[in-house]
Formats: sequence, structure tokens, C-alpha cells
Amino acid sequence: MTTAMLVESAIQAGLTLEPGDDGKLAVRGPAPLPSELIEELSARKAEVIDHLTQPGGVGVARPAAPHR
Repeated sequence: MTTAMLVESAIQAGLTLEPGDDGKLAVRGPAPLPSELIEELSARKAEVIDHLTQPGGVGVARPAAPHR
């Protein structure tokens, strides 16, 4: 699975991913968080942070707001 696919899987699961200034990755979403996805994000944290913060990256990955 590519990093982009991993980030997309997290978004589809309702998670928000936000890189911190201290090299941490904040993961928020509905409880309980999918354990397999959390394990993968943890193992590939540096890749995910790099993906989110690269030029042209999204910065913060979050689920789309519901349409009204």
C-alpha cells in the first residue's frame, strides 16, 4: 500500500491526520479507532508526515464535510 493509499484509508475510516511541529502525528477520529490502521500509521509515521507536509501536500488530512 502506498503512503497516499494509507492516508486515503485513514480518511475513509473517518480519521483526521495532523502532523505536529515535534515530529508527532495527531490521529483523531471516532472511537474505537481501527487497530490495524493505527498500527500501520504508527509504523509508517515518518512517511505519512512527509506525505502531508511535502510541497503540494494537504497539510492536514480529514474526512470531507457532509454535503448539505
